[in-house]
Amino acid sequence: MFKYLLPLLLLLVAQAGTRGKIQGSLIDKESRAPVVSAAVVVEGTTYGAYSDFEGKFTVSQIPEGRYTILVDALHYEALRIEDVHIIADSVCSLGTLELQSCEVELELLSARADRKKVDLTRSSLKVSGTELLSSVPGFQLNDDGAVAARGSRPEEVKFVLNGIEVRDPLVGGQHFVNLDASNVVQVQPPHPPMVPPGETYDQPQESDWQSVLLQPVSTLSADVDAASYTTIRRMLNDGHLPPADAVRIEECLNFFRYDLPQPEGEHPLAAHCEVARCPWEPEHLLLQVGLQAKELPKKKRPPCNLVFLLDVSGSMSSPDKLALLQQAFPVLVEGLGRKDRVAIVVYAGSTGLVLESTSGRHKQRILQALARLRAGGSTAGGAGLQLAYSVAREHFISGGSNRVILATDGDFNVGIRDADTLLETIEEERRKGVQLTVIGVGRGNLQDDRLQQLASKGDGQHYYLDNLREARRVFRHELGGTLHTVARDLKLQLQFNPAHIAGYRLIGYDNRRLAEQDFADDRKDAAEVGAGHSLVVLYELRPATEQTRAEPEGANTRRYLRTTMDPRASQMEWLTLSMRYKEGPGEASRLVEEPYTPMKVPEIGQASGNMRWASAVAAFGLSLRRSEYAGSASPAMARRLGQGALGEDPRAERAEFLVLAARAEELQREARER
Repeated sequence: MFKYLLPLLLLLVAQAGTRGKIQGSLIDKESRAPVVSAAVVVEGTTYGAYSDFEGKFTVSQIPEGRYTILVDALHYEALRIEDVHIIADSVCSLGTLELQSCEVELELLSARADRKKVDLTRSSLKVSGTELLSSVPGFQLNDDGAVAARGSRPEEVKFVLNGIEVRDPLVGGQHFVNLDASNVVQVQPPHPPMVPPGETYDQPQESDWQSVLLQPVSTLSADVDAASYTTIRRMLNDGHLPPADAVRIEECLNFFRYDLPQPEGEHPLAAHCEVARCPWEPEHLLLQVGLQAKELPKKKRPPCNLVFLLDVSGSMSSPDKLALLQQAFPVLVEGLGRKDRVAIVVYAGSTGLVLESTSGRHKQRILQALARLRAGGSTAGGAGLQLAYSVAREHFISGGSNRVILATDGDFNVGIRDADTLLETIEEERRKGVQLTVIGVGRGNLQDDRLQQLASKGDGQHYYLDNLREARRVFRHELGGTLHTVARDLKLQLQFNPAHIAGYRLIGYDNRRLAEQDFADDRKDAAEVGAGHSLVVLYELRPATEQTRAEPEGANTRRYLRTTMDPRASQMEWLTLSMRYKEGPGEASRLVEEPYTPMKVPEIGQASGNMRWASAVAAFGLSLRRSEYAGSASPAMARRLGQGALGEDPRAERAEFLVLAARAEELQREARER
């Protein structure tokens, strides 16, 4: 037997030596964002690959020779690269390839149909001239003439792109194809459901207009979550508009960084107010309150005691869940110092400690533990939390950052089943000094409302990772700041002067509003702000007129009663901004108050870059939220406002926003035409 083995091995080695590979990356020409899941095919062969979450691709084991490479992705023009020379035992780099976005044009299928059934098994679908669909099972007509795939599972429908099977790129459920007037089957662009089955979102009632004479004070907790924006981005990239409940405007606003000056003096926060004309309601004004937290040099940051709590249940097996986290967590690990500590707890059918609390100097040990994780089993979320908190308490660092980082798709179905008990546990651990940050991943069973609630109770942030680029942004730039809190229980309170403002409406922050008496109550939990973070709050204002300045019965203008303050201040000041925050857990809050008097009220086009960008994002959110207060706000308005306020955009996040606004505009137009 062995006398045949050596020649076989030599033959395999010889064959391997005649092959090479190509590598490269794909980006959107306009936004510079990675293009994910694009097919890269060697023409005339069966060799090909897909681009990953960073837009990178590798096609291996290509025989020596000269080839033409085809790149094809939905919503992009096909790219053809000729005369690519493959050399044995070498890598041919194609560098960074730019793809031009385009509208998808779908041709008619030549199949005929009767009123009961249509068979598309011998038909093909072409997108921009590329054969996309070469084998499809039969389709069944519904009563309304629409055609739906036979079988209840979309995965039964298979698509082939240049010889490579593509995972349900055009599955859109019912109305995937329709009959035209000639009884010809016509393929429609896909319209996936508004909310993928199993995903849950919670959106409280929008803030209504308030009369300054009757209710002059607005109070809120100024959180800096950004999960809603990345969820919206995922849905728009998937080809459908987000549900209104998934749109939280304040999280869209605070996904972006703003050019605000660093604090000076004793306080870790600086506030900046600005007023301009409201772009979607020209008779109204827009007030922006910008807050900037001080940067904390790395040498001065307190040590961290972290517990990674990772969901490894069966629902986490897809590439956009556990595998994504395994690529992202190392970014955070690399930034840890010798005094920092990390433990890893996993939960599925049972819960376990896979890495005891380990010093940040042993990075390889931490990374190896992460790499060994595999998904499988049911989900014991509650039990996992209990173990994670136990480990965090055991290695508690006094004066440091003690935090559990939970990463999951939100499918809690085993463990602490009672929601009240779970939240009480998180609140109790928060009072003991252990915070909870929550990271959501995946699609299909994302429990966004639950994850947001857990993070809020745990004094942490809520993130959603829709791709590897976002994952690395969060772990490199966001968590690095939020791990080190500079202001705890931050509350804002604005008191408006009826001499200038007749009414106001808070834009977003719908589940973060507080009662007026909560502002001075140090027992009331509020937002945590990390080192270096910026955040903005927007109000829409109605200017005062002679009629609105009349004080009706029951009016309560507090600070701005003419009998209690200098008349000149009463006429000059527009509002007073008050902040309360704590420097450490258990400490009494500190109060900062500052009146605001604008020098002028410019049109939105002459406002600062910060104001123009915030107004663009707000217009985008109001439109997608289908807000009754949206006025003329639209994605088109968002693009116009944003194009002149890109500023420095090192990670192309603002440029990507303009692309998303264009996609939202297109999807809204399609929805109106249907």
